[in-house]
Amino acid sequence: MAALLSVAIAVAPSFHAPALADEFVYLMGAQRFAETGSLNAVYYDVVPLLSTPFPFQDVHAPGYVILLGLVMRIVGSGYWTAVALNAAAFTLSTLLIWDSLRRLGRPRAARIAAGFFVLLPTSAIFSSWVMAEVTLGAAVLLALWIGIRFGKVLAGAILCGIALGVALLIRESAGFVVPALFGLFLRSRRELVAFALTATAFVAMVNIPLSEKRGPGGANLDKPLTGQAIGADAVFAAQAGDLSRAVELSLARAGANLHTIALGQLSSGERWILGLFSVVFVWGLLGAGRLPRDQLGLAVGLWLGFLALLAVLFLLFIVGAWSGYRYLLIMVPPLLLLTPEPSGARRLELTACLILGIAGFVANVKAVTAVLSSVSSETGVRSR
Repeated sequence: MAALLSVAIAVAPSFHAPALADEFVYLMGAQRFAETGSLNAVYYDVVPLLSTPFPFQDVHAPGYVILLGLVMRIVGSGYWTAVALNAAAFTLSTLLIWDSLRRLGRPRAARIAAGFFVLLPTSAIFSSWVMAEVTLGAAVLLALWIGIRFGKVLAGAILCGIALGVALLIRESAGFVVPALFGLFLRSRRELVAFALTATAFVAMVNIPLSEKRGPGGANLDKPLTGQAIGADAVFAAQAGDLSRAVELSLARAGANLHTIALGQLSSGERWILGLFSVVFVWGLLGAGRLPRDQLGLAVGLWLGFLALLAVLFLLFIVGAWSGYRYLLIMVPPLLLLTPEPSGARRLELTACLILGIAGFVANVKAVTAVLSSVSSETGVRSR
């Protein structure tokens, strides 16, 4: 039932045509890959055009374009092909969360977590966008599921390393889940070594060769033109070896983010989203005392990955608008794997589902309004 609901929710917001530049980058890149097998860019950004000889690849990691291109090769190109891929990834994520918790010995928590994921703000919304967020989330959850399901045998550890490599090929931010994967293998040194060596070999033999012709502007940061891109300036200062300047600019970016939140300058939709993300994190913390000892490594790894990602966002990016919670999506669904098993009567389980469902629904409605309003004001592109 949750899987069917997830498909409906994923496809429901698909009334908007591609609106952001990144969406056209992915669509055109995937179509070119489907037709020619080439990753050379066909949607040009001014920075690489001025600084790099053509041909070059898009600045983004190539995994999503390759995956979407393969699907387009089979079923045809177009916006709805991307929506279908995202809807499938969103549904797969729901099933992976449910089965992971079930295999961790928490069947009732599995139902709560899967149901909450379906209504988790922005996860479903991005199913209608030609962007990598939903597919990346599914790839990360797949790596975790393989580690949980098969991680106690050597072949499972190797397969988990390959899955992590694929997730990193879609976007490098999948690296924030590495502490959690290490936590899964802490009690088995042989499997831990096999996992680490496989992931490293996959990155060296697949990811690096496929990414070596990417255009300038890595980490999605172009050279600032206005003097206001504090986070980008910090990255470029670090690349130039000026670490003191990089630290100064990073702290300035974090201060600006905290100032925005403290003054209540976030929209109501953004407050709902970030608030619910915080609830998921605290919920996992509160349930830690009831986790079996062999699952504490996973829990600590998930917390470390989430906090590391949060630190990067505050220090380099704008928390709020729509980009902040978009980048947080990589780690919030995995935190649902820490959902504690209800210890009381079944009505407590139903009450928890009802409360989280209502909160998730309200946040989804507010998020749709916030995201579409943001895109409309930035691009002037409207729905079909």
